[in-house]
Amino acid sequence: MAELERLNRWREHPLPADAFENMGAFGENTMAFEEWIQFVLVPRLRGIVRDREEFPSGSQLAVYAVRALDGDADAERLHELLDALDRLVQRVNGGTDTEEGEEPAESAPTDTVTLGDRELPAVVYALVEVLPQFEGEDLESHGDRAAEPYSHEEAMKKYREEHRRSFGP
Repeated sequence: MAELERLNRWREHPLPADAFENMGAFGENTMAFEEWIQFVLVPRLRGIVRDREEFPSGSQLAVYAVRALDGDADAERLHELLDALDRLVQRVNGGTDTEEGEEPAESAPTDTVTLGDRELPAVVYALVEVLPQFEGEDLESHGDRAAEPYSHEEAMKKYREEHRRSFGP
């Protein structure tokens, strides 16, 4: 996913097999949220589109991302993309992608592709075409890093330490 690469959170090497055992919702027991996106969500989405399978009945990616990416200002675009995916799943399942009384998002895709009796935004097929371009590549070979890789655990540790210093135990 290009956004994970932009954030320097795309892993070059796969996770060990035991990371997928008892991983819990969104991989929270054994991997970072970004790793779950790369190694669980993206392959599952590719499979759904490739095999023309049903989308899940619902999606709460953006809700979980608020917690998992809390305090990470750089991840705002990733959160927006996950929210768009939630809205896509809701729309595919016959719902709308807006709250009651809310105006549709300006960035909502209007071009659709018919898949069986369902209409999907054409962007789904664009994702299937774009995502494999990074598979198996050494992403570090694309030039110098703009920043060091983000570690949510380290950022939270720093935040807690600063909070403790400012407000006490």
